[in-house]
Amino acid sequence: MDLKKHILAALKEQLVVYRQWIEGVDDRQASLLLAPSIWDSRDVLTHCWFWQQRSIARMSAAVNSLEPVFIILPAGLEYSRNEDTEAINAWSVSEFRETDWTRVWMRWHNGYEQLLETAQKVPQAALLDPGRYPWMQGYPLANVLLGTYDHHVEHLEQLAAFFTKK
Repeated sequence: MDLKKHILAALKEQLVVYRQWIEGVDDRQASLLLAPSIWDSRDVLTHCWFWQQRSIARMSAAVNSLEPVFIILPAGLEYSRNEDTEAINAWSVSEFRETDWTRVWMRWHNGYEQLLETAQKVPQAALLDPGRYPWMQGYPLANVLLGTYDHHVEHLEQLAAFFTKK
């Protein structure tokens, strides 16, 4: 199995795990604050969806030989500045917050599937070549998928830890 297939297989397995977790969460549970955080489950999935859009934009740009087009941030915030990450996270959750749990997880789920479908169209050589896409600043496009995986692991661990305490 080639590396692209391994990465996509891991992401697909992760989607299955998220689906299983989501099936066990109802509207009331989704609205509980994930102490000590100020976010609830809806906010966490909204946050994941927001960053997922950046990953989808990169994969789509690769497939279509374009520059990625990202969600426009408020004035003063930049994706490229690490010190802006917390403010971007807060803004994104506030800006895209939904109260209906089903809508939240369906939006996230559809985005995750879109990312998988788009990534499937990128040839493995293009995913692994660190010089292929100048807008990746010397990193291979595969890092986007690996980052997506790690980001979702981080948040699933947070969610699972909270719900196993309940």
